[in-house]
Amino acid sequence: MDHALITLLVASTGLLSLVAAGHALLHKRDSRSALVWMILNLTLPLIGPFLYWCLGINRISRRARSWQESGRRLSGADIYPLEDHQGIEPRLPDAATHLHDLRVLADRVVTTRLREGNRITPLIDGEEAYPAMLVAIRRARESINISSYIFDADGIGAAFVSHLIEAAERGVEVRVMIDALGEKYSRVSPHRAFHGTRVRLEHYLSLRHGAYINLRNHRKLLVIDGREAFSGGMNISDRHLTASTPTATAVRDMHFCIQGPVVADLQRAFLEDWHFVTGERLDNPLFFPAIEQCGNALVRCISDGPDKD
Repeated sequence: MDHALITLLVASTGLLSLVAAGHALLHKRDSRSALVWMILNLTLPLIGPFLYWCLGINRISRRARSWQESGRRLSGADIYPLEDHQGIEPRLPDAATHLHDLRVLADRVVTTRLREGNRITPLIDGEEAYPAMLVAIRRARESINISSYIFDADGIGAAFVSHLIEAAERGVEVRVMIDALGEKYSRVSPHRAFHGTRVRLEHYLSLRHGAYINLRNHRKLLVIDGREAFSGGMNISDRHLTASTPTATAVRDMHFCIQGPVVADLQRAFLEDWHFVTGERLDNPLFFPAIEQCGNALVRCISDGPDKD
């Protein structure tokens, strides 16, 4: 092979590695992720940049931000009446004044505000969380919005399916969002379980074209009538019923029952995801009822997702 051609190929390969490493350095907000991709790009010519192009670049970030901004404008941010829209900030209690700097930092880097007057009830494992969630679903009168990475439609999941279908049949608007990849872990598909019912089921980032395998939505969230929410670390799965699940497969975790003004932010997080997936703009005021303060917990909802690195 001609010496000049070899030189050109080597130079092009090196330049490609440098460009890919530079892109990772400039665009990856997680320093550890940036370092890993830089090392791969510089030590594995061609292979490193190829992997970075396929898996390392978050191509939905810009689209997600645009759609979710639209979702914020159209999902109750302007119609939810809270005192913080008038610039009134909740005061930190004396026992938490050491958190002032953290609070200022959070105010500057996230769009949601610190909400006061909330009640947070911890729920340990599925034995405590699932019965409370099912009771809340039975009480629902207007809307149920539920998001889960994994939703096993058998076992305890079958109870959720039947409760959600029954709620939809009595006139409650029921929306279920499941991550398209997370559904593959389900023994019984919720898609089949809800087929032909009034429950609206959507998948987050379809896998039909094999895209976005590394960009998933792990949110676990249930919002009832815009007034009560459940969120934490548990999917809908028998694996969180630790008393009846073999030790090798049991997963211990916590969920929380959340009441108070911060529920509006959790509702908004779901509606933004729904808008991102479906393009549907849910601006009905019933999603954001006036919520009275009911406790003494200061809470901030910080939404993360596949539009983040």
